[in-house]
Amino acid sequence: MLNFATCSRALLTRSDPNHWQVKIASLVYDPATGESTTVYKPSKIQKRKHQINSLAYAAAERELELMEKKGSSLKTKSQTQAKYGW
Repeated sequence: MLNFATCSRALLTRSDPNHWQVKIASLVYDPATGESTTVYKPSKIQKRKHQINSLAYAAAERELELMEKKGSSLKTKSQTQAKYGW
């Protein structure tokens, strides 16, 4: 079971760079204890075997990175007008 975290442009305007973390929960069965545990980051083996939770985590991280890059490249209307001397 995967739970996807959503992000919006309003959330990406915060100034704290360490605030952004991707949280995608997945249930992992532990054969030693016989219980399922909830994990938020994929393990090294899950990444190597391209399991769906690791792919979803990578996609969500990439999406946040792209939205942050796009948000920082956008200029305000007054900055654009100042560039052209209007």
